[in-house]
Amino acid sequence: MALALSHFLLIFNVIGAKDRTRTRQFEILSVGGDDATKRTNAQAEAALILSTWATVSNTHVQSYRLSEVWFDAASTPTGLYNPYEEVTVTAHLDVGGGKKHTINIMGPDDTIFVADSPNTQEVDTADAGLVAFLARFKNDGTALGAVSDGEQFGDPTNIVGSNTRTVRGAD
Repeated sequence: MALALSHFLLIFNVIGAKDRTRTRQFEILSVGGDDATKRTNAQAEAALILSTWATVSNTHVQSYRLSEVWFDAASTPTGLYNPYEEVTVTAHLDVGGGKKHTINIMGPDDTIFVADSPNTQEVDTADAGLVAFLARFKNDGTALGAVSDGEQFGDPTNIVGSNTRTVRGAD
């Protein structure tokens, strides 16, 4: 995999009257020579966007983040699945009260399904790849992935629900 810095995302949350919040996202082009120069240029542009926002909006920027977007510079591999087909997996969060969170897996690989369920596509909750992926969101002191407002799963292998769906017409 040959990764190349593509562009940046400026994502910010604003608060307005009655404590109503909204989120906005803008792309910032990746310009400059090396990656460090591109970062510096993107940080300067983000500061300009945020300061000029105040001149056109009567909301307050509550928080923001500037993220780097990287792409695989190699050619697109073959045999990819439709990203509009999804598997949803639901597990309990580690916050008590029975709160749950659902993760959508786009273009699910055939290996995460029970082998004898080609028509129903039943999710194999013991699949090693699925377990390894969900473990990145487990509250165990080592995983740093978070879902649902920074919360983590208690036991992501204790899946309480799953299904398969198409969120847009198949290609």
